[in-house]
Amino acid sequence: MACQKFQILGAGSYGTVFLGRLSSSTSTDPQVFAVKSSKLESSRSLRVEGRILNQLRGCPYIVHCFGDDTSLEHEEVVYNLLLEYAPGGSLESLIKSRPGNIMEFEVSFYAYQLLKGLEEVHGWGLVHCDLKPANVLVFPCGCGVNRLKIADFGLAKPSGVNIFGNCHRGSLLYTSPESLVSGMHEAPKDIWAIGCIVVEMITGNPPDAFLNIASKKPEIPEGISNSCKDFLEMCFARNPSTRWTAAMLLNHRFVANEFNLLLGKKLEDHHQVNSPFGFEGWSSTTCLFSTRIRACSSRPSASNQPVLFHQKMKTVILGH
Repeated sequence: MACQKFQILGAGSYGTVFLGRLSSSTSTDPQVFAVKSSKLESSRSLRVEGRILNQLRGCPYIVHCFGDDTSLEHEEVVYNLLLEYAPGGSLESLIKSRPGNIMEFEVSFYAYQLLKGLEEVHGWGLVHCDLKPANVLVFPCGCGVNRLKIADFGLAKPSGVNIFGNCHRGSLLYTSPESLVSGMHEAPKDIWAIGCIVVEMITGNPPDAFLNIASKKPEIPEGISNSCKDFLEMCFARNPSTRWTAAMLLNHRFVANEFNLLLGKKLEDHHQVNSPFGFEGWSSTTCLFSTRIRACSSRPSASNQPVLFHQKMKTVILGH
């Protein structure tokens, strides 16, 4: 099986995301997927993300990962995560396309889905640590609203384990007071981010409370329902020990309404991710995206590519 990367979808600190397809696919059956790639020597965060996504596989509110791959691409050893493709882009792009024009009932359903995803993440004893609209993927479902899935677990960590020291990690616009001031990165940090995302969906702009985060919390938008105001108050409790959990917020009247519960159940019952690779579970593969080596006097020919690949792998992994 051979695959191709043919379009860049985005780039971040830990990798570049491409649109990929099987080399055997046709214009009528493109079998596209997303590929998150990084040079092998700098792929630690991406490999951690792959293990986490494998652990969370099957949750309707978490992006699906088909497996990983290590390829020799343009004479570089590259690590790839094979992910489902989100045709609707990110929640960030959705908000920018409709600034301040996402209706409250729709915001409620999106908050419901994010909380369902976080409930799963936190239930596994994990903290996302970088929840923001750019890390939420959009899947149009043909019912007037969209399915959302949490993605980008490059900064995720086990709960109760301090792997960042006292340093802040994640995006400042969505950070919590205890994360910025004390370097505390636990589940309440993700809940604060949910509040920030809800504000951004309503207003079109993220809250700017991080500028004065030591002394105040984000401003609650005007013109919203009392239930939405109360929901945000629970997300923005300054003391992380009194901030509501994902499970508690799922019972809040802002999201625990008949529309959300019925549509959420429908999406869950019809959740299916079709693998373009012929396998439904996790698969670790090699050389899906390998490219031919340019033959010249100073470089090996294409026929020597497998030998060169293993030599480069040994150099990267063993350091010699």
